[in-house]
Amino acid sequence: MKRILLLTAMLLMTFAAMHAEGMKNLIVKAHKAISKEEADKVKGNIRCVAGVKKIRLNNDHVLVVFDSEKADSKKIVNAFNKIGMKVTVVSETKSEKPAVDGESGATQQQKKTAKQ
Repeated sequence: MKRILLLTAMLLMTFAAMHAEGMKNLIVKAHKAISKEEADKVKGNIRCVAGVKKIRLNNDHVLVVFDSEKADSKKIVNAFNKIGMKVTVVSETKSEKPAVDGESGATQQQKKTAKQ
């Protein structure tokens, strides 16, 4: 029984590590501020791109988290162009889970923000 549990745990950890390696963050900047209507349009259309997992909007910047095995930055930029939105890629990085403090449960980013 212990062996089965141990093997299951190891398989889950391996799968999680393999899955995390394929995730990327893409930050694009729109050429103008994004209105509420445009934000809804972006969320609806960009989510349709295969591999897109998360979308966050902030004024004229959009963060798209995607699976690099299913999509790439060109497909995502083309999806923006199809809805009539001109964007420029600001950065494309490997997605990492934020480190979490065991005591407070806050991520490292939250702690930095709180100190400032």
